[in-house]
Parts: sequence; C-alpha cells; structure tokens
Amino acid sequence: MKIPSYSIHKVTFTWDLVPTNVSYLKGLIPMPMTIDQSIEFYAEQARMQWDATELAIDTGNYHLLALNLSGTLEDDLMVAMLQWRQGNVSPKSSIEKVCKRAIDGLELINTLEPERPIWKGFNYFPAGYCSLLLGKTLELPLAEAITGCQDDTGDYLSQCLDACLLNAIQLKELPETWDVLLTKFSGTSRYNLLFQTYQTYADIVRIGQIDTVDLVDLVEKAAMLYLDRRKDDYFSGGLSSLGGGPDNSNVVDYRLSALIACCTALEMDDLSEGAKVHYWRW
Repeated sequence: MKIPSYSIHKVTFTWDLVPTNVSYLKGLIPMPMTIDQSIEFYAEQARMQWDATELAIDTGNYHLLALNLSGTLEDDLMVAMLQWRQGNVSPKSSIEKVCKRAIDGLELINTLEPERPIWKGFNYFPAGYCSLLLGKTLELPLAEAITGCQDDTGDYLSQCLDACLLNAIQLKELPETWDVLLTKFSGTSRYNLLFQTYQTYADIVRIGQIDTVDLVDLVEKAAMLYLDRRKDDYFSGGLSSLGGGPDNSNVVDYRLSALIACCTALEMDDLSEGAKVHYWRW
C-alpha cells in the first residue's frame, strides 16, 4: 500500500506495470488484478493521495502538494478510463469527478499561493479534455501555461503541448506557438511517437469539419498511433492513462476522444472497430 510520498507515475504494487492484488503478496509473485479490482484500487489510491495533501500543506511542501494533486487526478482518471474501456458502466460520473478534482486543486493552490500559484507542478490538463467530453469548458489557466512554454524544457514540455492543444480545440485553431513547440520533440527517437501523435491531433484541428473523408483517415491514423504506444519507451514509462505498455488495452486516448467530439461531426459508425473505442458515447 502506498504512503503519502507519492509518485505520479505507476502505482506501487505492479507486475509488468499491471496493477496487482495485494492479497497475493505472501512470498509469491503478485497476480494481476481484474478490471473491477483495478477500479477499486485506483479509487482507493485517489482517496489516499487526496488525504495526503493535508500533510503537504501542514509541512509547507507545496511541490509535494502539486504531485499529490496530480496523482489524485490521475487515479480518478484511471477509474474513468477503465470503466470506459470495460463498457459495462458509464464513466460519466467518474469523468465529472476528474473535472472537480482539477477545480478543487487549482482553488487550493491559489488559496495557498495567491501571488505565485504553482500551476506548473499540477497536471490538471486531463480534466480539460474530460470537460470537453461533457460539453463543458473548465476555467483553466491555459494562457499562463502557453506563455510559459517558450522557456520550458524537460518534463513540462508535454504539459505545454496539452495547454496549446486544449486551447486549439476550444478556439478551433492552433496557437502561434504550436509549430515551434512541437519541433522541440522532432528528430529524437524517444519522442518520435509523441511527435507523430500530436502532429496528427493538430491536423484534425486544422481540417475541422471541412472534409469528412480526410477526418476519418486522420482519426484512424491517431487510433493506430495509439496502438503503437504498447511498445513505445516514452509512453510505456509514463502515466498509466497514456496507454503505454499493458495499459494500452485498458484505457483510451481521451485526447483523441475530445478532438472527435469537438472538432468533427463524425458518428461512431463512421469509424473502424479499433477507432470506435475512443468515441465518447455517453
């Protein structure tokens, strides 16, 4: 079981990055959880991480606070993704919970640091895509994140991509910083799939509702790129909700889902079986 010093990446008890049932940990190799057990696991992790924010606040460790807020949102998102992919239960209420976590987290941060909010350490961007699936738009500090992209390096660059993409989906056009930002991921084998994926996302935004035939091709391409995450080092080493490694068959590409919902007029029947899993139907 995790203690309140969380990593926002893979969960603690894993075997080949698949959540495992702790009851098997008695000198034996951990056994993979069922989907229902995984949902319960991530829900409990979310509760624990949220509770751990109190410790971070009491000790004044705002960096840890941001990590715990990110971890809470990621675990809530995993509950929604697992429900979505399983198909037996509507993930709508779980998607709504992800949105609420983001707003609550940002409000908490702004209360503690009104002069210098630590938005950068809090990965609230998934909630932006989730809100679009619900037909809503969250009030997120996207403009501030995009402004900071010019000087960013390392891990936060991918968050800058999300800030720009979310802004593009809402405005139906890409920001001026997009091409320069995306170029930072080109020419490096580690980021090759990430570069291709976001380039395809951008093409969907550019074409919009102009050409249904080309849009179907682009959505299908994005769905195929998602499958490539199974063996990609970058995605396999990242958050579970990215669908890298074994997580690929348990979650969906929620960014692509938001693009389909907001930037196209495509119906579910327009897509192949492989692409349909990313279609928001609730």
